Amino acid sequence: MNIGVYYFTRTGNCKRIAEKIASQLKLNARAIKDDVDWSGWKAYLKFQSYANGYSIPI
Repeated sequence: MNIGVYYFTRTGNCKRIAEKIASQLKLNARAIKDDVDWSGWKAYLKFQSYANGYSIPI
């Protein structure tokens, strides 16, 4: 069984929070990774569009 705290982060804030939660629960914090480069302002716009349910090619 893979019980843990899973997170996705673009800036690192979610990683920090997930690691604190995982340590309190005595679990592992595990990153969700994909093949998208989320750095830069174009990726910020793409991230916002995904959050709003849209998909734009950049």
